[in-house]
Amino acid sequence: MCRKTDAILSYTAAQLARRIEARAIIAETHTGATAINVVAYRPNLPIVCVTEGVKTAQKLALRLRFSSICFNANDSNAATKLADELKQEGYFGADPVTVVLVSGHNPEPGKTDNIQVKTLS
Repeated sequence: MCRKTDAILSYTAAQLARRIEARAIIAETHTGATAINVVAYRPNLPIVCVTEGVKTAQKLALRLRFSSICFNANDSNAATKLADELKQEGYFGADPVTVVLVSGHNPEPGKTDNIQVKTLS
């Protein structure tokens, strides 16, 4: 059941990002599975992975050429905080910037259950 839910969330995030012309998908991940599931649907935009695990970030960067950032993903707002920081650094370009955030309310592997659309200003 968990894999089916992960696939549905990943597909939805990729399709939503395309339709709203988001600048990026930011995925919180512990093991890398969330990010790998999202990329399986081939969204043509950057996917930024947020993880607290250095090995997970390295694995994703090498294996899939993700922009992987080690960040305190145990924080329930990690993806939002990272999106704000990247916006301030000019990562997304000119305003307005819309991103899709994929995360879980329960910060554990296999607990991805949330998709948000965030407009950064």
